Amino acid sequence: MGQDGRIKGNSAEISLRTYQRGLVMKDRSFARNAVTDIRAFTSGSSNGKQMKRTELIVGDKTEKLSSWVDGDEANELVSQVRAALG
Repeated sequence: MGQDGRIKGNSAEISLRTYQRGLVMKDRSFARNAVTDIRAFTSGSSNGKQMKRTELIVGDKTEKLSSWVDGDEANELVSQVRAALG
């Protein structure tokens, strides 16, 4: 609660940072060439709205970005990250 997750990257590195009250609480960084994709899949529904989980694919592992987010927002995140990854 009260946390904000952000994805930042450049040609060498992708970073997943969790902020709370403007302070970095968690920082996970990966080599850019290790990050291959992002995916979203249904994790349930709430008041008739589809809720999704999102994950970043890093090598042969996944890094959770969110576990319960509005499906439309998850799809938009996937589109933006895929466009940035090229």
